[in-house]
Amino acid sequence: MITAILLTALAGAATAIGGLIGVWGPHTSNRVLSAGVALAAGVMIYVSFVELLPGAFTHSGDVASVIAFFSGAVFVLLIEEVAGRWSPADRVRQESSVEQHAAQVPASKLARDPAKLTRTAIVMAAVLAAHNAPEGFVTLIAALQDPVLALPIVVAIAIHNIPEGIAVAVPMYHATGNRLKAWAFSAASGLAEPVGALILYAILGPFLNLATVGVVNAVIAGIMVFISLHELIPLAFATGKKATTSLWVIVGMALMAVSIIILT
Repeated sequence: MITAILLTALAGAATAIGGLIGVWGPHTSNRVLSAGVALAAGVMIYVSFVELLPGAFTHSGDVASVIAFFSGAVFVLLIEEVAGRWSPADRVRQESSVEQHAAQVPASKLARDPAKLTRTAIVMAAVLAAHNAPEGFVTLIAALQDPVLALPIVVAIAIHNIPEGIAVAVPMYHATGNRLKAWAFSAASGLAEPVGALILYAILGPFLNLATVGVVNAVIAGIMVFISLHELIPLAFATGKKATTSLWVIVGMALMAVSIIILT
């Protein structure tokens, strides 16, 4: 059990490594923010459609997986409606549509407003923590069965977690200018990997089966796709050039594709 927990924690620690990458060096340009969130969007979209959903369809069935996927997306939408609009891209469009305000404040500055970027980082950390919990649960179960066979899973998840750490750290650093705080947020989202795994194991252990894991993965896929399309990509477009932003999304997908091919 100790070995399984350590392997799960190791995968989660990669998020902290991504946070270090996100806050290291000068970050005075919108291009860094745009590239970071676009890269993360590509990673999350590819992982959702290529890894999470196919397994969910296989183990939980088409109907249950589709319902779970859209439930995840609707869940995030409801959070937004209840908590207020946290999307900086939405606010840029709203505020820039007011002629007087738009004439005074460029959209790029609105996109980098500290309060908006802070909300983005907090939401990203919360969503990724929710994603990391079942992800860590899967790692824990695999490691309990065979630690050696679980190593490729740990490496794959660690690679996935690095850009996720960047996605949390970069907007928080742009909002606060505090490297330690930005890194701490990204590390905290990664801590959900071992902690969430243990909590889910305590709750679901007696009822564990592949169908349950498939439904959870489909829900997480819906959440990540919604966040990518509604939050990350619009923010990337608002702070960077269209062609460059699209390229970074594709690069994120390509990195995940290569890692999956190598590790499987």
